[in-house]
Amino acid sequence: TEHLKFLGDDYGERHACHATAGRTQAMLTAGSIKDIFDAGLHEFLANFIRDNTRLGNEIAQDYRFY
Repeated sequence: TEHLKFLGDDYGERHACHATAGRTQAMLTAGSIKDIFDAGLHEFLANFIRDNTRLGNEIAQDYRFY
């Protein structure tokens, strides 16, 4: 999120990837290991992988012309 913020500041605009990165960071900082295990480790990891794939695709899409 920090590096995306630098990009956003440099180019003067924010994209979908900024929001996705922010949600992922918030989820990681607000959650606890107990929360993860209560909800299911497999589900947590599957969602985390899905969200990271989405983030990578958004970054590639949002900054492809820069």
